[in-house]
Amino acid sequence: MFEKAYQSMKLTVEDKIAQVLLDSPPVNAITTQFMDDLDGVLDELAGMEDVRAVVIGSGLEKVFVAGADIKAFQYMNGEGTMAVSRRGNPVFDRIENFPAPVICAVNGVAFGGGLELALACDIRVFDEKAKAGLPETSLGIIPGYSGSQRLPRIVGEAQAKRIMFTAAPVRADEAYRIGLAQVVAPQGRSLEEAMKMAKMIAGNGPLAVQAAKRCIHAAREMDLQAGAAYETSQGGLLFETQDKTEGMTAFLEKRPPEFRGR
Repeated sequence: MFEKAYQSMKLTVEDKIAQVLLDSPPVNAITTQFMDDLDGVLDELAGMEDVRAVVIGSGLEKVFVAGADIKAFQYMNGEGTMAVSRRGNPVFDRIENFPAPVICAVNGVAFGGGLELALACDIRVFDEKAKAGLPETSLGIIPGYSGSQRLPRIVGEAQAKRIMFTAAPVRADEAYRIGLAQVVAPQGRSLEEAMKMAKMIAGNGPLAVQAAKRCIHAAREMDLQAGAAYETSQGGLLFETQDKTEGMTAFLEKRPPEFRGR
């Protein structure tokens, strides 16, 4: 098992699953240190080729991430806030584009930058008591970490407008209904359920899962014909791998496959 502690979070890697536990009391506020630590975690994971899934959760009982420190923004000018966005956006982009799936376990509140962090992940598991939202318009501002871009891609333009214009929080059941959450877990078990899903993913062919993620992302940028051609090329590459042979052989022999990412 690999463990590394940062000032605002802890990274653990075991059985090919990485767990990033955010732990910066009292509310896991997004600060410069938080972004630096998250960037450092991604640097560490980038060097681990055998990581097959990543789970981001909170070590605080009632809070995932409550957003940015408003006191730090109160007297900030336009250039200052743009610098903050320019620092954070590449970090969230790295999460979105990480080769392996990233699952977010949302417990308690995920407001502002907290929801934007969750939006950068592939899958979101909400605690049944969780609340999420982008309350920036109630402060006279807008999201700074691409929330206005990712949210409509996930829930649709009209729902994104409602959430951002009203600044009202979204409860877990509604988040599931509109596609913001993919799973609603019993109270206190969002991290546990996210880890269960990560184990399921880790048991599948890692090269195939990564190719599936690339194909799904490509669908946002390509028309159907171009996307189908890309899928065909990715599928062809997979049929040249040892994992493909192992997966099909294991199926025919009625045994669990032992994928090696080759």
